[in-house]
Amino acid sequence: MPGRIIHAEHLELNRLLKNKCKYYSTRRSINPTNYKSTVLTANILTLFYSLITLVVINELFIGDKIFWPVVLASSNSEISFIQNDYDADKTKCIQSLLVNRNRIPDKAFNATSEVLDPSGARRYNAHSIRNENTDFAWCPGKRIGTECDEYIEVDMGELNIITKVVISGLLAEDGGSRYTPYFYIRYKREQNEENWRTYRQLRPTITSRLLGGLDALVPKFVVLDPPLIARWIRIYPYRDPPGFVCIRLEAYGCQFSDDLVEYRIPEGSLAHPPYQAETHLYKVQGSELFTNEKQNFSQAGGGLPFSDTCYDGHRIEPGSLLNGGLGCLIDLNIANRDATPFIQRGLKADKSMNHQFVGWHRDRWRSSQEKNNDVVDMLFRFASIRNFTRLRFYVSNNYIEKVRIPRRLEVKFSVGGVHFSGQSPISRDFKLENRSVGVFSITMDLSHRIGQVVQLKAFFADDWLLFSEIRFESEKVTTPVKLDESAVIPAKSSNNPMNNKNKEEDVVNTENGVNTKRFRLRQTML
Repeated sequence: MPGRIIHAEHLELNRLLKNKCKYYSTRRSINPTNYKSTVLTANILTLFYSLITLVVINELFIGDKIFWPVVLASSNSEISFIQNDYDADKTKCIQSLLVNRNRIPDKAFNATSEVLDPSGARRYNAHSIRNENTDFAWCPGKRIGTECDEYIEVDMGELNIITKVVISGLLAEDGGSRYTPYFYIRYKREQNEENWRTYRQLRPTITSRLLGGLDALVPKFVVLDPPLIARWIRIYPYRDPPGFVCIRLEAYGCQFSDDLVEYRIPEGSLAHPPYQAETHLYKVQGSELFTNEKQNFSQAGGGLPFSDTCYDGHRIEPGSLLNGGLGCLIDLNIANRDATPFIQRGLKADKSMNHQFVGWHRDRWRSSQEKNNDVVDMLFRFASIRNFTRLRFYVSNNYIEKVRIPRRLEVKFSVGGVHFSGQSPISRDFKLENRSVGVFSITMDLSHRIGQVVQLKAFFADDWLLFSEIRFESEKVTTPVKLDESAVIPAKSSNNPMNNKNKEEDVVNTENGVNTKRFRLRQTML
């Protein structure tokens, strides 16, 4: 009933605080003394709770690290906090990749040499590397040393993310034990790649020479951090002193549904001024091999905060662009939703937190002579022409450190990979987020746009842009796609009568995509 006081201690306290004792019964007269006493009590309680709040906030400051409470709300309908299953992709990416003979036939395995099996059972040939029978394995036909001139190659038929491998050896008929104590992995994503890339492990130590087994029958589990994205892989056994080796192997991971083969981005910034990052040459450790190639000698990253440390391409000078590879933006290592990378405190903070993000400081563009200098321009090239439905990426928002979600995103598409004219770009504007701190998931509808190269522009809302992961949802286009007049048309034979037709009538057979060797991402595209 109106005017009746509810006799519950916590409800009465809340009522007093909310109404400051101005809500009292109309059926009785007001006693000035009681009124003043009640107001005084409410003020004391308010002061008490204020002191408690200050103590709690003070406890959030630990050393130089600040842990801000996360508000699970957003003023933007297009963005949301990432869910608790933020690493669902990683936990689900544990499928056996080589054991399925329907998906990967025996002819997909090739080796430089193999031991002849006197029994005729072909127990030691290339495809025996995946046999569950401990009497089968791939055994090179000569002693293995440090030259790394023997390898086994597997064509997995499609792009896969490999998160770990399991390697073991073989007990020889004479009682000997054959295994490889070390090995290298080299890989390709596209058939027309000129060079094989060498996998480089970042954690627990930076090395390309991976630790194999020390026993013929005990499997060695090797976690690939960062994960490896490839279609073709080669395993190079390494042994010092030289000896005979045999290898049984299984790879675990999942299909790389994004079908992305490379992206080009500006090199990440340092967490403290001057913000411009520098790429250090990849340091050879011990007697590591395969260090003379472009992608390894000019290895991008170098372990600096907010640089793409797992990028497997190379750096372009001038411009400090990372080109020709993939890296941390698609490594399945999505930062937790309460992750708050440290900027001004970057030198003192846990660097592993910063390595979950690739980011840029606005000063790099402010100091340049370029126009529209408040945007990070990125290009993504796919293995085939795709029908894009959605873009999702994970970005940090920490307005205390001047880290914000982009104020605007623009996405353009190209079939040929040179011109992005034709349809207008897909764009989204976002409000400043001043209430929430953490990692947001931003989703954009790509409206079934067609293309093989995607240009993504992210506009600064504050000093920093920090991305944890970028994922594209798309499907391969299997029907011919008509190119517009501004696109680059694949070369044709001089005696082909179709040469005289208008360009808008030309089509691209999308079964194998555009000739990607002709449409490499160029520096002028950024």
